[in-house]
Amino acid sequence: PIEDLPQSTWHVLDPMCGHGIFLIAAMRRMRSLLPSGWFGRQRHNFFSERLHGIEVDTFSSEVARLCLTLADFPESNGWDLRVEDVFSGQSLDSLSRKASIFVGNPPFEVMEDAKPETPKPKQLIRRILPSLPEGALFGFVLPHSFLDGSDYRAERQMFHDSFEVINVTTLPDRIFKYSDAETVVFIAKKHT
Repeated sequence: PIEDLPQSTWHVLDPMCGHGIFLIAAMRRMRSLLPSGWFGRQRHNFFSERLHGIEVDTFSSEVARLCLTLADFPESNGWDLRVEDVFSGQSLDSLSRKASIFVGNPPFEVMEDAKPETPKPKQLIRRILPSLPEGALFGFVLPHSFLDGSDYRAERQMFHDSFEVINVTTLPDRIFKYSDAETVVFIAKKHT
C-alpha cells in the first residue's frame, strides 16, 4: 500500500533485482499514483531518483537497465542499478536506510562462507530490517519455512516486534521455472 506513504518518501530497493521485474512493477504502481499532469522528463526524474537496484550479475543488471528504459520510453537511462554482491558490497546498508519500500525475490540457497551456514533470505532480513525507516514497506518472496520453520524463528520475532503484517500469500507449487521450493509472498510495514 504505497499510497499510505508520503510521496516524498517513496524509495524502492530491490537488493537482488535480476532483470528488474519488481522495479518495473513499482514504477507502474507509482505512475498510477502520481499527479495526472506529470509527464516525460519530470516523471522520469522522479523514477530514476527513487528506484534502486543491486545485482551481482552484470548481464542481468544491463537487462534490468534496458527493461526500465523501455518501461519509461521515450525517456533516457539514468537508473540507479549497482553491480555488486549484496552480501559483500557497501550499497545495501546505505540504500536500505533510505528505502521506504523494500522488495525482492532472493535466491534461497545457503551462503557458503557464512558460519554457521545461513540461507540468503535469512542473512538479508537480518541485515536490512534494523536499518529500514519507520513506516517502510517490506515485500519479499520467501521460502515457506519462513512461516513456521525453526530456522527462521529469530527473523519472525523481528517482524513480530517491529512490523505489522499486511499480507501473507502462499504461492502454488512449481510456480518458478528453476526452483521447486515452496514459497510465500510476505508483506509487512514497519511500525511508526
